[in-house]
Amino acid sequence: MYKKILISILMFGFLVISCGNSKLNNEERKIINKVKSEVKEFKKNPSKEKAEELFKKGEIQNEKKNYEIAKMYYEEASEFVPMANYYLAILYRKRGSERKYIEYIKKASDKGVLNASKDISRYYQEKGEFDKSIDYRMKVVEQGDESWSDFIILDYVIGRKENKLKGNEREKIIKFFEKEGEKNYKVREWFANFYRIEGSYEEAEKIYMRMEKENYENAEFLLGDFYSEQGKYSEAEKYYLKGIEKHGRKLKLLFGLAAVYKEQGRYKEAKEIYEELKNFKDESIKELAEKNLKKLERENNYE
Repeated sequence: MYKKILISILMFGFLVISCGNSKLNNEERKIINKVKSEVKEFKKNPSKEKAEELFKKGEIQNEKKNYEIAKMYYEEASEFVPMANYYLAILYRKRGSERKYIEYIKKASDKGVLNASKDISRYYQEKGEFDKSIDYRMKVVEQGDESWSDFIILDYVIGRKENKLKGNEREKIIKFFEKEGEKNYKVREWFANFYRIEGSYEEAEKIYMRMEKENYENAEFLLGDFYSEQGKYSEAEKYYLKGIEKHGRKLKLLFGLAAVYKEQGRYKEAKEIYEELKNFKDESIKELAEKNLKKLERENNYE
């Protein structure tokens, strides 16, 4: 008797589940048929405006986790809407389709999607394909995020260390920085850093001197930091003071100058600057100034 009841319950549960699945599948089929109809109409007279409508519908389905339906919308919109390629890449990556992920992430990058360029550069960097990661890091900079110049240098350094570069990356990077640096001083700063990292100090110095000649506001600090790093403290002092004269008593110039005075044994002058910095409203600046003062007191007798 007990077995019969148990079997009946299980059969009833199976029927409920089966009916539920059948209903769900019917709903899915209706939606898919609707999408197919919309796509058919779109193909008769495609336009950017209509593609954007399909893309928005794809976003709605994506949010509902109806990924197959979202994919259908995105695929039709992808020619006109760059972000559709990016979302397709993400969907294919979730599915585990690496080939399709690469196909669409590259399309998105080529169409100017910044995050796509970042993602594909990370992808190649993680695989140790530094020649390709460098190419896409460059594209990120071209698309507006100059801070990724740092990753170009990082990938070059790691790739060279691990012997995973093809051989022409240095020349490629230099040409890139020369071109982009003409439009962007921040990129030019990274260009000088590139030369400093590989020990080409004369080339780095030329870049800084040119920026100073062109009155770039950060040039004096960069020169001060550059000479200080090499132990050329008189030259460093000269440019920190020049920067203060031109731009006022900016924090980084004052901290740089105080550090130079300390290295030169001019402890009282270093103390005066740190005392000045203690009066800044920013608590983190106060703490840093106090920390440097205590260190100065422990290491030296400037009374």
